Amino acid sequence: MVRSKNKLIYPTFLQVFLLFGLFFMANTLDGEEPKITVSFYDETLAPGKPVQGLITIMHSDKDAIPLESFKLKDQKLNPTFLKKTEVGNGLVISLYQFAIASRQKGLYVLPPIKVKVGAQEFQTPSMTYEIKPDGSSGESPNATAKTKDGDPIIFALKSFVDGKSELYPGQKIIVGYFYIFNNNIEITKETLPLFEAGEFKKVGAQQVSNYKQSGLGIRQIAQELKADKPGNYRLGPSIIEGKVYRTSSRTGEKEYISDVIRAEAPAVNLLVKSFPDRGKPASFNGAIGEDLQFKVEIQSLPELSVGDKLTLSLAVTGKGDFESLPMPDVCCQPGFPGKFRLSDFPPAVTVKGSTKYFVVEMTPLSSSIKAIPPIEFSYFNLKTESYTTLRSAPIPIKVHEAPKGAIAPEGPTEENKDENKIWSEPKNTPEALEISSIYPITKEDLTSRFLGTLSAIWLIPMGLLALYLQSQLKRRRNKPGVEKVSKKPQEILNEADKTNLHALIEKSLMQALFEKGLVSRQDLSPHELDERGITGEVRAFFEDLEEARFSGKEHLSYEAQKQKALELLDKIKKAD
Repeated sequence: MVRSKNKLIYPTFLQVFLLFGLFFMANTLDGEEPKITVSFYDETLAPGKPVQGLITIMHSDKDAIPLESFKLKDQKLNPTFLKKTEVGNGLVISLYQFAIASRQKGLYVLPPIKVKVGAQEFQTPSMTYEIKPDGSSGESPNATAKTKDGDPIIFALKSFVDGKSELYPGQKIIVGYFYIFNNNIEITKETLPLFEAGEFKKVGAQQVSNYKQSGLGIRQIAQELKADKPGNYRLGPSIIEGKVYRTSSRTGEKEYISDVIRAEAPAVNLLVKSFPDRGKPASFNGAIGEDLQFKVEIQSLPELSVGDKLTLSLAVTGKGDFESLPMPDVCCQPGFPGKFRLSDFPPAVTVKGSTKYFVVEMTPLSSSIKAIPPIEFSYFNLKTESYTTLRSAPIPIKVHEAPKGAIAPEGPTEENKDENKIWSEPKNTPEALEISSIYPITKEDLTSRFLGTLSAIWLIPMGLLALYLQSQLKRRRNKPGVEKVSKKPQEILNEADKTNLHALIEKSLMQALFEKGLVSRQDLSPHELDERGITGEVRAFFEDLEEARFSGKEHLSYEAQKQKALELLDKIKKAD
């Protein structure tokens, strides 16, 4: 891996804080206060040196920041303006460099820095910094360290919350972390409380993506959570630790080139508010949304008999999380108990766009029913933070008595309504059982059936023969060299260009090893190759390419990589 020998100076810090500003953008909306952060340059935290730092302000592009408004203890700070960068959505990041008097060895407190952004004045919280003889603070959570060779290390952790930090049970948010680094780092410790919050339910699996930006490697890990129990939760701080390493191209072993480094993200506060008791409808069962609409339609014929199936469609439309939206409790609403019997099967549920459908089946129990009663649906409106109750209109129906001879479901008769009625004594003599369906034994029942005698033994050798033929066919298919390929390895490599070079190098070399019988499968990962002989050389070549691509500092040109691959193809062809 090629590493820069230059000292870490301002531009590297600029890259880090520009990234932080971009991450903040996901959660910054119009009308929110500017976000101001302060950090120190590690190399200036030494006795006798002026202490220098960086002020990062993310704000609206319409807000001006006068230089003379920066104050420290009501004294002008006189910072130097460095750069303003647009990040979209009318937001910009402004960078300022400042310096304060030198200090001797010890722990100090930086008072709040006041600054005017637009028409308002804001201030940063107080923060501590430590002056050490060797010039390393040891206290900065996102510090800039160095390898044993003196190369700079950037290793930072940033947490994020995509959504409101104040929510109600059932609401969802996405939380996660950004790992920011410029070297191969083996993580030795991860304390990520955002992913371990037992008071929140995880929705789906974690989403992990890796990419590069401004010369830095970035790993983004995101997890969707659903608020469950009300409470005020402080999640953090979050910590990761690791060691910088490089991989030997000769042995493939890791060589650690730094001590344990640490990155920390501050705690995240999430508030899950309880649904208010005041004004809570009896029909509320936890549904949440914004400006929802409710509609009930009959899907079966409006004229039916007692005991016939009646189908209703309940539709909820609007803005909300329809995957978890519960159905109204129809069975307990006025007009349904004793008059309708709901199906024992759960309702059919369908979500189409911004509408969720519930298909409910029920049975009328009396011919006196003239209409399907109104169904009430209550939800908590997240926009107004209040309850809203919607009611459907009654649906006229006509219910006839059950046809003569049909078994009607038990309805609300006077007999079963009388709770004080004494049950009758059971009869001592049981009624006769109907046994006409029990058939007498016949002569055929006493004779042997096919495959029920020794004549079925001939099936055993036939089965063994079938197993043998199957194993021979499978062995023939898995035999190296049987698979037919359309192109030779060198032809595949000759088609490569700069956009697909790495993929075609891997495909051609692995196919050549397979055709030579040096590997059992063509779809093996390069990391599964033997470290000895020609397979070891191929594996080392792949590891060099991967390491160079990951660090962003490829030491072999396009032509050199292709030539190296051709040399390995020639070696594979000549291998014994």
